[in-house]
Amino acid sequence: MLQELERFYEEYCGSIRREAKALQEEKMPEPTEDLFAVYENTGNRLIYEDVYFRRRKFLAVFGLKAILDRQEEDILKLEEILRDICSEECWALPAGHEISRRRDSGHGTGGRSER
Repeated sequence: MLQELERFYEEYCGSIRREAKALQEEKMPEPTEDLFAVYENTGNRLIYEDVYFRRRKFLAVFGLKAILDRQEEDILKLEEILRDICSEECWALPAGHEISRRRDSGHGTGGRSER
């Protein structure tokens, strides 16, 4: 059982390292106001969610990679990702907003929450 767990751990670590290598030079997609508004305008939330969850994938992969290997380049990449995510205008998904209620009250934010 222990050997099986060790093998699983090594495979998992290898998959994190491979994913980090693939993402290293890739630019994180930007969550734009237009993408956020697609849900309100069309009901399609998948377009914005694709960008949102892709960004969270960068966070998860480089967070794990920084813990596993403790390399400065991974930590710097993680810091960059954290800064980008923290500077997002909104951390919620469009479908989680009460857009119509805000609009009806006359003081909405166009579906975007203010932090």
